[in-house]
Parts: sequence; C-alpha cells; structure tokens
Amino acid sequence: MPGITGEVICRLFCPGSAGLVSRRTNALAASLEGAGRIELRTEAGTELELSIAGRKIYTDTGLYREPGRFGNLPAGEVSAAPVSFSARGRVVVDLAFAGLGAVDGLILELEKGRIVAAKGPGRGRLLKLLAENRDRVAGEFGIGTNPLARPSSLTLEAEKAVGTVHLGLGDNISFGGENRATGHWDAVLNCRWIKVDGEILDLTEPLV
Repeated sequence: MPGITGEVICRLFCPGSAGLVSRRTNALAASLEGAGRIELRTEAGTELELSIAGRKIYTDTGLYREPGRFGNLPAGEVSAAPVSFSARGRVVVDLAFAGLGAVDGLILELEKGRIVAAKGPGRGRLLKLLAENRDRVAGEFGIGTNPLARPSSLTLEAEKAVGTVHLGLGDNISFGGENRATGHWDAVLNCRWIKVDGEILDLTEPLV
C-alpha cells in the first residue's frame, strides 16, 4: 500500500464499501468477458488501441477470502494483460505515474506494444525509471471501479477511481502476460469511456 494515508483509509473503508466496490468491479468484468479490441480517446489527447482477445479478466474487489486471492488496498479495478505487440498510439498521462507522483501532460508514444518515444513533464525521470527495454512494454490495461476513490497524485488510489484507466508498464507475468521486467509501473489518466469491439462503454455509469 505505497503512499497510503490515514485520511484515505478512513474515507475509503467506510461501512458498506466492500460490497459496493465488489459489485461494481464484478459487473464491469462481466461486460469485458470475451472482449477483443479496446480503444481509448480522452480529452487530454490519448488515442490508444490494444487487444485483450483471449486474455483473462482480473478483478481486484478487496475481498480476499479464499486461498490464492490477492490484490492491494484500496481495491477496485478490472485489468487484463494486453496481447503482446498490440498496443499502439499515444497516451497522455494527466493524473499520476508510479514512481513519479503527480503528472500532467506526459506523452508516451507506443508502437507494437512498447514505448518508442516520450515527451513532456517528467520525460527524463521516466526514461531513467524505465531503464530496460522490457520495462517499457505495455503490460496491463486497467479500469478503476471504486466510486469512493479520488483521481489524485497518489497512484495507489487514483488507479482505482471511477473515471480513470491505467496503463501498466513492465512486468505482467503474474496476470497472464509474457513480459518479464525489472518492475511494474502504472500510468493513470482520466477516461470517461472506452470502446470495446466498437461499442462505447461508459466507465462512469453504474452497471449494478
């Protein structure tokens, strides 16, 4: 739980929160089952396409009651490992980046599933952080499902907030991918909707 504070704990772990997050997370996961092509377009300028065809959809509901369940708190996300080499386009990070904190306007250009260029605020620190080629691979696509979380500079909370998505870079061996890297870093951006196989999915609307 890197960066967690007492204020975040008190706000997000209120009575009834576990059931709320779990229901919303499972409902979104169900809408992505069998999905293939994902398209992102954001007001900040992100234009990204990737495939999750054949990938397992992972849920972090915050309920860890059976052996083998894992996640991090605060919970609330649905994620999948993109098909290798499928991610292409431009990502404009306007919320947070793990290891960098608050980020607004960092532009990542991707081709064949990997960052090929970066510009804007934090570029130098980013390239030092993602020092190896495998660290620059798009390893995860995640969607926030926790309506109590806020989109802030704290990556741990921001990536769980409704109305955000995150692109995980680096290692994805633990959730169905093939890229073994030195670490895993999430880039979090505001995103109200995505296209799933050509159909618009509003990420801010309750599914339950």
